[in-house]
Amino acid sequence: MVVDDTKDMVWTVKKVLKSDGYNTMEAGGGLECLQKLYESREKPDLILLDVMMQPMDGWVTLKTIKADKKLSSIPVSMMTVIPPTPDIIEGELLMMFENYITKPFTKTELLNKLHETFEQMDKINSKYDALINKKAGKVADEYKHLATEFLRRKRVVEAMKKCSSTKLKSGKPIDEVIKNQEELIWIMEQKIAAIEHRYGI
Repeated sequence: MVVDDTKDMVWTVKKVLKSDGYNTMEAGGGLECLQKLYESREKPDLILLDVMMQPMDGWVTLKTIKADKKLSSIPVSMMTVIPPTPDIIEGELLMMFENYITKPFTKTELLNKLHETFEQMDKINSKYDALINKKAGKVADEYKHLATEFLRRKRVVEAMKKCSSTKLKSGKPIDEVIKNQEELIWIMEQKIAAIEHRYGI
């Protein structure tokens, strides 16, 4: 599903997705997105959600989707011209979206992001199932949460590196935030590798 209040953007993204074999749903804003999700029997495999929309912006739409048990399992990727900020990478929002796609983007960049997202989600789910089969339910839950957060932090940091500014709105230097996050990402990567090695997955 493509959600954006700019018709040209919806048309462009829809055209790119169809060229790669995807079927699409469209919504001209957050309210229409929620209405279509509630009314549709088939849920989308992924929602591409713009951030800057009126009257309901992308973050409010995202929170509403994730707060609804019937919709919360739908993966969401954010699309925006705004660079990610510390409140996104350090707050509750981080664990609500799969990817952070900065505009403008090329056809290749968008499709690569989508392919990467689906492939990595499949990989995590496969290893989660392998741990369940090994009767390691608690470890499986820990692994899935850790691996998912690892990828989300990594993607947001990649988006931050593309930012032309040197400071965020808070006044904090972007380089400092990136360095702190990369240290955390490295620690998480070691924990993931340890679980995979221990259980042979």
